[in-house]
Amino acid sequence: MKVLFLAMLFVFLSGQSNAQSGIIYKVSKIEAALFYSDKATFSGNIVDNPDFVLRNVVIGEGSAEGPSNQTLVKVFVHASGNGQSNAEALSLDVIVMNGRSIQKKRFKPGFFEKNRTNCYGILIDDTGCAPVTITAKLIGKGGGSEMKKRISFGCGE
Repeated sequence: MKVLFLAMLFVFLSGQSNAQSGIIYKVSKIEAALFYSDKATFSGNIVDNPDFVLRNVVIGEGSAEGPSNQTLVKVFVHASGNGQSNAEALSLDVIVMNGRSIQKKRFKPGFFEKNRTNCYGILIDDTGCAPVTITAKLIGKGGGSEMKKRISFGCGE
């Protein structure tokens, strides 16, 4: 009887814990901005922006307002649901394919409040001529969300 009571109590408390920490994490957006080395400023968002011409940005051409060979990538993670959660068991992996090189960064999001969006940034060097593919993936408890974006840099005459 005592074992049955403890088993039922465990099941009840497990369900209670999941209901209270019913936070859902999602990679909600990926943005990127050119870093202008001659002005120490950033462009507007270049991801999914068909009006921004990305040809020869390393020499300040296309839609660039100056020479740029670095790109700031911003990954937004949104937490929604009921309760509060400590996302210590969650990690955000950002993988950037820049031509043939790969840059990986792992973030530990930490504490999230419900209905809150946090932003994680990574500065990518040597950008501007080869296409860049960004993959952001949440891994661990409450993870599973993934988003991919491509920046179609190009160079030539």
